[in-house]
Amino acid sequence: MERLGRRGALALGLMLGTVGAGLAAAALLVRSFLLFASGWPLLGAANSAMQLARFAAAEVCPPQARSAPSPTVVLGGTVGAVVGPLLVGPTGRWATANGLDELGGPYLATLVLLFLAGLVIFFWLRPDPRDVSRPGSALP
Repeated sequence: MERLGRRGALALGLMLGTVGAGLAAAALLVRSFLLFASGWPLLGAANSAMQLARFAAAEVCPPQARSAPSPTVVLGGTVGAVVGPLLVGPTGRWATANGLDELGGPYLATLVLLFLAGLVIFFWLRPDPRDVSRPGSALP
């Protein structure tokens, strides 16, 4: 993350997760466990990137307020933990209606959401939290 910056590393992790979700969805179409299993490490990269996002959020705060963004990040994770499972039914029905495996719907939804999150982070996370946290930098 030091070489790519927080923005680049987070976006890369999410894009790897996008590829992983695509592999998992494609594996359901062709019924290949090996292809399905190959997508999971990439989905794990996205999960790891989002876990590291809480550290990036803390980096942009002054040292005396480093704990301030934690509740917001935890709240975002909680919303995702509640809304994510609620999307399984509707996306599964959508997939079935379109001739796909029912389990492919949630992976396609994951693909879209990870891709959109990666774009948002890459284009709108400015300045890079790494640059803000460096000694001598002024907070925006």
